[in-house]
Amino acid sequence: MKNTRLALASLIALGLSACGGGGGGSSTATATTTDPAITISAGNMTTVAGMGASTVDMNISVQQTSTDYVIGAEIQPQAAAKGPDLASLSLALLQKIKKSAPSNALAVGAQILETYPCANGGSVQYSATIADLNSDTFTPGDKGSLTMNACSELGVVLNGALDFTVVSFVSDLNTVGGSEKHQLTYRDFKITNGAESLTVTGSSSFDIARPTLEKLTGALSSDSLSYTAQKGSQTGTLTLTGYRISFDRSEATRATTTTVSGTSTFNFPALRGRFAVSTVEPITASADRTETGGKVKILGNNSALYLTYLSETQVKIELDSNNDGVIDSTTTGTVAALGTSLWQ
Repeated sequence: MKNTRLALASLIALGLSACGGGGGGSSTATATTTDPAITISAGNMTTVAGMGASTVDMNISVQQTSTDYVIGAEIQPQAAAKGPDLASLSLALLQKIKKSAPSNALAVGAQILETYPCANGGSVQYSATIADLNSDTFTPGDKGSLTMNACSELGVVLNGALDFTVVSFVSDLNTVGGSEKHQLTYRDFKITNGAESLTVTGSSSFDIARPTLEKLTGALSSDSLSYTAQKGSQTGTLTLTGYRISFDRSEATRATTTTVSGTSTFNFPALRGRFAVSTVEPITASADRTETGGKVKILGNNSALYLTYLSETQVKIELDSNNDGVIDSTTTGTVAALGTSLWQ
C-alpha cells in the first residue's frame, strides 16, 4: 500500500525532526498569525537564528524522508541520528501495514478498514477508498486515513490522525517522466517521547517528478501548518504559512539542493514573533538530512538576519539591523546550540 508509506513517513518525519533539545522553567505559549514581525537586534540575533535554523531543518528533513519513502528507497542509517529512532520507527510501522495479509482486511469493493497492533501497545487503524485494490500504483482520487491510538513503537507514543488524497499520478517514479502529487491533512497528530511531545495540525501537499534517470525534482508546500511542542512544563508553538520547499535530488548521492520560502509565527520560552524566510543561496543537504551549505534570509520588522551553513555543524549569523544591506554584526555558532537557545 504505497499510499500508506508516503503518509506515515511524512508525518513521523515532520514530528520527530521538529523536536529539539532543552528543558527547565515553565511557559504556556501560543503563536497567532497576528503576532507582529519581530525586530531583530544584536541582543536576540542568536535566538532568532535558532528559530530560523529549526524551521529550515524541519522542512529539509520532511522533504527528504518523504522522497525516500515515495520512491521506495532505503533510509540511510545515519538518518536515525536526526531524531529518536526516526528511521527504525518509520520502517517498523510501515512494515506492519505493508506485510499484513489482505485477508485480514475488511474490504467491500474499494473500501478498506484495517487495524494493526503496535509493538509496545496501542494500535494504528488504516481506512481507505482505493479505485484498484490489486494495483501497486495510484489512481487520482484515492484517499485514506491513518488513526493512531496510543501506538507505542521504539520509545515514542503516537496519537491522532492523518488524512491523505492522491491528487495526480503519472506512471511510476522509477520511469523518466513519472510524477505524483498527494494532499495531506494532519488532525491533532501527536508524537510523545518521554516528557517531550509535538502535535501537528494543518495540511500540506507533496509533489515529485523524475525528469531524468539521474535526478528527482519536487516541492512540499503548505498554506498553514501548526505545531505545539511540549518539553516538561514548557510549551512552544510554531505556525508555518505560505511555505514552499522546492528541491532537486541526485540519485547517485541522495543529496538535495533546496529553496525555502514562507512565514513563521512562533512563541517559545525565549522568543515570540513572526518573520519571513527566503533562500539567498540554495541549501545543500546530505543523504542523512544534514544541511551542509547554503544561505537563507530571515526578514523581521525593518531588520534582517542571514544564516549561512558553513558545514554540517557550523553556521554563520549576520545581522542587518535596519535591512539596508549593510551587515552590522557577525558571529558563528553550532546548529545544536541554536536549537537549545529557544528553550532557555
